[in-house]
Amino acid sequence: MFKNTHTHAKAYIEAPQPNTLRWQLYYKDKTKFASQTHIIKCRDFFNDVVAKKHGKEFCIYGFTNANLKFNKEGLYILLTNTTKDWLENATAVLSPEMEKTWGIPFTVSEHPEGMLMLVPNQVLEHTYTMSLFTLILRLCNYNVKVSSFEDCFVPNGPLVTDNAVAFTRVPAILKNRLLPPEPTRGYWWYYNNIYNSKKETQDIGIVHNNGVSNWLSNFLKV
Repeated sequence: MFKNTHTHAKAYIEAPQPNTLRWQLYYKDKTKFASQTHIIKCRDFFNDVVAKKHGKEFCIYGFTNANLKFNKEGLYILLTNTTKDWLENATAVLSPEMEKTWGIPFTVSEHPEGMLMLVPNQVLEHTYTMSLFTLILRLCNYNVKVSSFEDCFVPNGPLVTDNAVAFTRVPAILKNRLLPPEPTRGYWWYYNNIYNSKKETQDIGIVHNNGVSNWLSNFLKV
């Protein structure tokens, strides 16, 4: 049973999103879960979560990552507004992909409040991986049957509606899968050779926006 304490009910400054999927971060204390954030619409906030995992704290658009706590096994997220096929889709896509990449399972359970999912530490290693992971979860929420990693990125699939920029990066995504391109795997965030996690920047907006599309944008120009 999902025993939870929900103490967050405000909203962040977020743009409208193409899908109704919503996210909320939780911390597990023995058998109980406590909310750590308000409900999230925009996936960019997960880049801020990865930043906290690597010791970088800041506040942007009302979201403060300084007080986030991680369980030893990773981070728990409650997903709501999922479609009837979401669980089957997400399991079919991510279970074999995570097993192949890291030898770990895709861990999610269904509850009256929503889908409780564990984001393992391997996913929290790079903003690229976290961004792609959450993108796939949202692509599984369009009432379209998907049964493989490749199904998420077909030309006439939901990716065009959800993230047209990411659609232009599909060849690179299919090549690298859940891991960033090999030359950039030593970074936890990477925009280009000037702006990356090995060079200090005060522009937290760059980190906040450094999802899979942003990560690949300049890398593919080299």
